[in-house]
Amino acid sequence: MLNTISRKFHAWTTGWRVMILLVAFGLMMGYVMPLAGGILALAANNSVTPLDLMFLYTPEQAFDMIEKYGEASRSLYFRIEPTADILYPITYTLFFGLILS
Repeated sequence: MLNTISRKFHAWTTGWRVMILLVAFGLMMGYVMPLAGGILALAANNSVTPLDLMFLYTPEQAFDMIEKYGEASRSLYFRIEPTADILYPITYTLFFGLILS
């Protein structure tokens, strides 16, 4: 199974694909994710950070933060974070897979 995946990544490895994924990975890590966090913080009057960016928190802290978001921030969070949280792992998995192969 792993050999099959490795062979497929090795077959896809070309210079232009690696460069495109490097740029996509850099944009996601350096621009999209911080921008999403900034938009959410701005919508919540800079009083909270996204739960995704916190290392440890209790359920009470999570509920308190979600309450502080307000309706507008919760709506933004619901639209922005799932999209970014789906695209980012796909981007870095493909990038690191090509680099390793």
